[in-house]
Amino acid sequence: MRMNLRAACRLVLLLAGSVSARAQFEAVIPWAPAPMHANDQAHLVYEIHFTNFVSVTSLLERVEISSQTGARLATYVGQELADALDHPGFETGGSDTRVLGPGLRMILFVWLTWKWGEAIPTALTHHLVFSAPSMITKDRVELTLDVSVPVRKDEPILVGAPLRGSGWVAGNGPSNRSPHRRKSLPFGPRATVAERFAYDFVRVGESGIAFEGDQSQNRSWYGYGAEVFAATDGIVHDTHDGLPENIPLAKPSSIPTAASGGNFVSIDLGKGRYAFYAHLQPGSLRVKAGDRVRRGQLLGLLGNSGNSDLPHLHFQISTAGKLDEGEGLPFDFEAFELVGHSELVRAVGVRGKPAPWNPGGLTRIVRRQMPLADDIIGFH
Repeated sequence: MRMNLRAACRLVLLLAGSVSARAQFEAVIPWAPAPMHANDQAHLVYEIHFTNFVSVTSLLERVEISSQTGARLATYVGQELADALDHPGFETGGSDTRVLGPGLRMILFVWLTWKWGEAIPTALTHHLVFSAPSMITKDRVELTLDVSVPVRKDEPILVGAPLRGSGWVAGNGPSNRSPHRRKSLPFGPRATVAERFAYDFVRVGESGIAFEGDQSQNRSWYGYGAEVFAATDGIVHDTHDGLPENIPLAKPSSIPTAASGGNFVSIDLGKGRYAFYAHLQPGSLRVKAGDRVRRGQLLGLLGNSGNSDLPHLHFQISTAGKLDEGEGLPFDFEAFELVGHSELVRAVGVRGKPAPWNPGGLTRIVRRQMPLADDIIGFH
């Protein structure tokens, strides 16, 4: 029988446990992080992709992250590690997300935080520890791998308000568990996270509930029809109009990927950055491709079109002019009023009875930062 020598050597190294995990795993950080500002802190938000290239199931035991000076910044282990992992294309359910089967990939979603004013490292090193069964001793052997990434020096772009007034919930906003944060999709040669820092802005009334009356009618939702404004100067890259609106909270219909943004406006901000405003009302767009727009200029009206189950504005900045392409970039709102916090799924009546919110003394003006997921804010 002819033996594949390369495969045989890789398997022997694995079973003996005598070398690093380079014989089995690929670890890639596709996009180097740049600082993000939120909650009076600085954050680095990025992903590590792991691929298992041999036919042995392994377990990611530990991830240690250090600065360029060797100072330990964070350790992911146990449940914290499991919570930060996803497997693209798989519903892991109650299974251990740290397990990586043959030929499969998993993604670690990293979120590091510094106190305001602390120096942020210029580079990060990751020490990865896996374990796998040994077919020789029946014990588990440990395999290690190191991967480094520079920290980008880019300053977040400063933007104005895409909406006006108070009561806007930063739905699915920046958080390590947000659906936007976990949405990794392949476009072009690799997977990207275009919605890494995206928002679904949903408006709530004084009670903290997002609608009044018949919730199956778009006009019953407080945010419906709100004016949407350009948050920055730029040139309109692309638009789409004329898509019908959805029935709020109804069973979703099949929507082509190209139409997931519904009626939208994409604005080229220069330097490879694009702002995207999605799910607008049909017939409400006030601009067209090629138009030069100024910050504060009316773009359209908030609606419920495309891949949307209730009236809201999806807003993001990324490196591409389409909703799910490119890499999501951090940005700073020039100012917003932080007035409280709400669990979005309860505010819209999806999980249990709609629940009011309590400001809890949080009201304050925040400058040059991003709100975090489910913060309730006002734009003025």
